Amino acid sequence: MRCLLALPFVMLAGFEAQAQASFDCNLAATTVEKTICADAALSKLDRQMADAFKSARRSASKSKSASILADQRAWIGQRNACSSDRRCLRNAMQKRIADLKAPTSVQTTGLTGLYCTDTAVMGLQEQGQNLRFDFMFFSGHFACGTGVLTGRRSGSGWTSSSNGCRLTLTKEGGSMVVRSDTVDTCRALYCGAGAAISEFRMPLSGKVPGVTNPFAEAVGERQC
Repeated sequence: MRCLLALPFVMLAGFEAQAQASFDCNLAATTVEKTICADAALSKLDRQMADAFKSARRSASKSKSASILADQRAWIGQRNACSSDRRCLRNAMQKRIADLKAPTSVQTTGLTGLYCTDTAVMGLQEQGQNLRFDFMFFSGHFACGTGVLTGRRSGSGWTSSSNGCRLTLTKEGGSMVVRSDTVDTCRALYCGAGAAISEFRMPLSGKVPGVTNPFAEAVGERQC
């Protein structure tokens, strides 16, 4: 598609600047592009998001700028899942603007990616209102590790229920937090005898730059 990354951004004659999208609406071809162009509020958000994207890359280091670009491309795919749903598009762009304007130390530029610490690894992939995820963490000589699961939007987070194991994910400050109220069931499915999923925290600062498909390898085989 003629995407938000094309520079310079085209100014559309006959509209006030604040209502212009970041791309030429005369060339709009996809459902998402046409929906944005048909709504002045969405066009304004699209322009603000593109400006925030340019500003974030301009002030970032070379490696960070490349990571922001990769995240932007992944985010466009997630945004496109909204299709003609204006509320979904609005929420997606507002969140992206907030992420791009966040201080560098806590900026996530979208959740999709691979996250690592010394004792844990986690994959996240946003798909519209859903969040695909998996993780593995070690507790002593034991570990808990899931396959790829799908969390569905529930309030301020996501909930996954599979084979009686219920997991909730919430973004709290600088971490993605996984909790379960079915600890014994989840332990039997995903953990060794000495580990359990009651609360697991993955710092968002552990995001590995440039990874747009965190599920390319099994969770225990990923290079952090």
